[in-house]
Amino acid sequence: MLENILLWFLLGYLGWKLLVWFCPIRAKVIVRFDPMKQDIALPDTVISAKLLPKVALEALFKARFVQITTAYAADQLSAVRSFMTDAVFQTFQTAIKNRQAQGHHVDYKLVDFKRVDFAETKGEDMHWVDFETEQINLLKDKEEKIIEGDPMYLSLVRERWLFKWDEKSGWVLSAVKNVEAHAG
Repeated sequence: MLENILLWFLLGYLGWKLLVWFCPIRAKVIVRFDPMKQDIALPDTVISAKLLPKVALEALFKARFVQITTAYAADQLSAVRSFMTDAVFQTFQTAIKNRQAQGHHVDYKLVDFKRVDFAETKGEDMHWVDFETEQINLLKDKEEKIIEGDPMYLSLVRERWLFKWDEKSGWVLSAVKNVEAHAG
């Protein structure tokens, strides 16, 4: 039993070392995000971000999902403006303005990514990505009274996001489709 565990560990380690050694793209993609600040720092080493391996693209798209949804909930959308097309930014901005006009705010917590799949890939320039996440979404008024949602239940949210390559900004969010959402 112990020999099998050690063998699988050794094989996994060797496979990881071979992947790192033979992987043609070694640029680190690091995104630093603070929703209370108005800046996003991307390293200058993002040379071939368009041609990242699928696993790296998945990690990048998950990071974009977290950054955009967190900024949206915190009413700090301008912090992630460069990650969205004009149409998506205006749609999100309008929703924030409507929410603020009513005196409401969102208490948002992303609990877990249950599934992240590439739904459709149209060449190297466009990816539809299905996100299935567990979230707690509460809509509150000025007195912190909950108007919508329940803090005791997780919502399973399924959305499809379209990421397109932009030569100036890199991978940007171009469309969002709410596939399904229900309390878990």
